[in-house]
Amino acid sequence: MEEELKLLQRYQCQPEQTDLEAVAHMVAKASVRGAGHIYLTLLPEWMRRETQLKHVVELARAIDVADFETYWKHMQANPELKQGKYQTILVDDARKHVLKLVRNTYQSIPLQDMQRLLDMEETQTRDLFDQVNRENAGNEWIVDQDKNVRVPVSANNHPQPRKGTDTINWKQVEPLLG
Repeated sequence: MEEELKLLQRYQCQPEQTDLEAVAHMVAKASVRGAGHIYLTLLPEWMRRETQLKHVVELARAIDVADFETYWKHMQANPELKQGKYQTILVDDARKHVLKLVRNTYQSIPLQDMQRLLDMEETQTRDLFDQVNRENAGNEWIVDQDKNVRVPVSANNHPQPRKGTDTINWKQVEPLLG
C-alpha cells in the first residue's frame, strides 16, 4: 500500500507518466479494503474525470460510506466492471468487505436486507455463507427459521462492554476534557 501511495504522489508531480489503468486498479483494490478515501484524496480532479477512472472513483466513494445500494446500482449500470480483471475486486472482494462490515456492526440481520447489501438472491447468499463458513471454521453465518442471519460474534459486535471500558478513572480524564 505504501508503494502505491508513493506512486500516486509521483503521478501528481509528473502527470504525463500516469498509467490510468494502474491507478484504477489501485483505487479499486483500496476501496474494498476500506482505504479508498486515502487514495481518492491523492487523485487530482483531471484524473477523476478520466473515463477509465470515473466509474471506479464513483464505486470507491459509495463503498467508502457504506452506500452499498448505490454501489451495486452503479455496477448494474456498468456491466463492463463485472468482467475481467475487475470482477474479483469489484464484486467478490466487495462482498467480502460487506460481510466484514456487517460482522462488525450486527448480531442479527434479516436475510432480505443482507441480500440487498450483497446484491444477491437468497440461494446465492446462502452459498456465500457456506463458502465463508468453510474458510473460517468456527465463525458460522447461520440463517435461522425466521429468515434472519445470525452473525458470528466478534469483539466489535459483542453485547457486553469491552474489557477496560468500565474501569475508566474519570478523575484523570476530566482535566483533559477541560
